[in-house]
Amino acid sequence: MRDPRIPMTPQQIPQQGVYIPVGAPWRPERFDVAVGYDERSLPEDAQLKRPPRKAHYLFQAEWAWSPMNNRLSAFYLHRGRRYWSIFDRAYDEDGPQSRWQWYQRAVVPLRQASAKQAAFWLMVELMKFDHDEAFVEEWHWIGEAGELGIAETKAIAHIVWGGDWGAFTPRVAW
Repeated sequence: MRDPRIPMTPQQIPQQGVYIPVGAPWRPERFDVAVGYDERSLPEDAQLKRPPRKAHYLFQAEWAWSPMNNRLSAFYLHRGRRYWSIFDRAYDEDGPQSRWQWYQRAVVPLRQASAKQAAFWLMVELMKFDHDEAFVEEWHWIGEAGELGIAETKAIAHIVWGGDWGAFTPRVAW
């Protein structure tokens, strides 16, 4: 499993410039998503007791409101026995040891989505939840791309927070 790297220079951040808008994978008609900040928000049979051993690295996002107030999260997709799960691996610099903490944040049943659909649409639902519950605005930059590239993360941001792409079409198959 891939550990996130924190970019320390502008050269280490992926190019954030202009990207051709990409379409989103089809959103399944039935997509029974559960999203939350703790395990009580998720179905009991979806909750993992410990961090996943095998998870697919999606991307890393950073919010930088001020030098003393920021958020750094790496997002992963995990295939469980019955559910796809999105994990938010957040950097905790306030604890006794600065380290990455795992948080299971969103799930959908396996039978309702492919891996690409689950990765994309669970991230959309998670970011909508963050926006609605904690007033989180769009990330300031993508620190590292994984299985979801910069163009896909921009598509997620457009769906959640709006944007200036004009004729964005969110229903194009990958």
